[in-house]
Amino acid sequence: MKIKKTSQEIEKEILLSLEEKPKTITELKQNIKSNWITVEKFLKKLSKEKKVKEMISTDKKKVYQLSYLDTYFEIPISKKEKEMFNSLYYLILEKYKLIEKSPTKTEFAKVAVEVIKNSEELKNLPTIWYLYGMIPLKAANPNEEYTKRYKFIDEKQIIKLIDKSVEDKRDKSSIQIQREQHEKEGELFYVFCEDFIKETKNNWDSEKILKSLNGAYINCPVEDEFTIFDFFDRFNSTIRKISLLNKNGLKEFKREIILTFDSFWKYYATYRAYKSLVGLKRFKDVSEIFNFYLGAFLESRRETFLESMSELYSIYLNKLGDTKLNSFEEIEEIRNILEDWTGE
Repeated sequence: MKIKKTSQEIEKEILLSLEEKPKTITELKQNIKSNWITVEKFLKKLSKEKKVKEMISTDKKKVYQLSYLDTYFEIPISKKEKEMFNSLYYLILEKYKLIEKSPTKTEFAKVAVEVIKNSEELKNLPTIWYLYGMIPLKAANPNEEYTKRYKFIDEKQIIKLIDKSVEDKRDKSSIQIQREQHEKEGELFYVFCEDFIKETKNNWDSEKILKSLNGAYINCPVEDEFTIFDFFDRFNSTIRKISLLNKNGLKEFKREIILTFDSFWKYYATYRAYKSLVGLKRFKDVSEIFNFYLGAFLESRRETFLESMSELYSIYLNKLGDTKLNSFEEIEEIRNILEDWTGE
């Protein structure tokens, strides 16, 4: 005689099955040995409770996964990893309480990354590169209350690493902390792009802005699949052409320049997050990272950049139509910049 499962048992089996990986309703009904209607009904209930999330892959296939609202891009982490992250965050905040300081979100995340990288026990906790550099995959929020449920094998050593990192960063600004991490990791593209952001927020010195773009251009990664170098090249060359044609430098077009760079940076940072996840080797099939998690972000941010870039390039074309070039040197300089680039 077949024993009928209770609602609680069905929910538990669905959640356990989804711990393995995202699945379709067909896969779930086979796993828990139930029918389509029943599985769909409980998935709707679990979705309302935010325990499960419906996802659409790039090939329009509907799948479900557990909700991971506290990880970047809702990338799955194990229960053990979550407890380890929370326990680490708890210990870090305890240190800040002792020195009577509230860390910024950046400082908190960078301390966590540094401890993870230098601890044998924590080294497998996932970290990724994103907008502000390397961060823990599970968001680190200094305003949240964390509990210590995981018992570390060598907690004393982890506390020593925390003490050292916190003391090193306690009197530094978030920007300085970020820069030191990027220089230490050899991420010079981040360093020069942050210089660009700083200069465009401060006194708007066109010379310094162009200098930061020089450094970023030299260190820009060449990535054919995601056209990173091509996109940055378009932005960089357009800025330089505008600066040559406009007597007042770049400040007149501050808004358009900042918006275009911001759209590029979000696209680039999402690409770096994707490459980080591929490098972590957490997925048996890396296509899942693109299809289920970052693909929509990358496509959306790519389109946003292209739209912004089109508007910025139209500024150059308008200035070109309004400007009369009198010297051979001016013509030659612009010709050199235009070489091998169509503006498409």
